[in-house]
Amino acid sequence: MRLFIQEYVEYLMNWVQGFLDDEKIFPSKIGQEFPKTFKSTIQSIVRRLFRVYAHLYNHHFAQICALGIEAHLNTSYRHFFFFIDEFDLIKKDELIPLAELNASIISGELNSQQQQPPK
Repeated sequence: MRLFIQEYVEYLMNWVQGFLDDEKIFPSKIGQEFPKTFKSTIQSIVRRLFRVYAHLYNHHFAQICALGIEAHLNTSYRHFFFFIDEFDLIKKDELIPLAELNASIISGELNSQQQQPPK
């Protein structure tokens, strides 16, 4: 199935929300066990979310800068990146589309106000 990015993002957000609302996957009560498949479920979710970030940076960063919202994107992605890196949720080879940006985040060079992602 081929989708336009807007449709993909809408479908993805609804799909993720379905997981978040499922008490069997994301229990909200203290003491409830998480399923054995929890990490693989999270990995599946964040891989798809990464694709959206990669698309935004690679195809729409100029428009994002024109709107003056690049600091929000950079901050959001920085938090996302540190989370996936901390818990080893995405294989390094899958992060290649934003490898230089990731290296800038790790080195502390990425300023949230930066107008251009590293090339």
